[in-house]
Amino acid sequence: MAAFEYELARSADMLTVTAKGPFDVAGFRMMLDAISEECRAPGTTPVLLDISAVERPRSDFDRFLAGSYAAEKIGHRGRIAVLWRSENINWLGENAAVNRGGIARVFADRDAALAWLNDARTAS
Repeated sequence: MAAFEYELARSADMLTVTAKGPFDVAGFRMMLDAISEECRAPGTTPVLLDISAVERPRSDFDRFLAGSYAAEKIGHRGRIAVLWRSENINWLGENAAVNRGGIARVFADRDAALAWLNDARTAS
């Protein structure tokens, strides 16, 4: 079985993170630490986190841990649109992040995710 992997790519106006492999809480935390470092620059950094190639977590508690950690590490510094396959979405991670001060939303549609990120930029 392949390990959890991720790649970060920064453009002028967005950080794009692509992950693949089995869902792994430790790997997800490492990825969120890397995203947090990228979001430390002044201003809010929009983040497109594409986890469509990541397998479903073994438990809802793993989703909760990931969302909570995202809020802890990134909080309001980065607006995160998470792209995932619709059959994997139950919004538990999103709710955990938002309830702890994060600005996050989960999408099954890439265009909708990008529109949400762009709406935030145009409203600023």
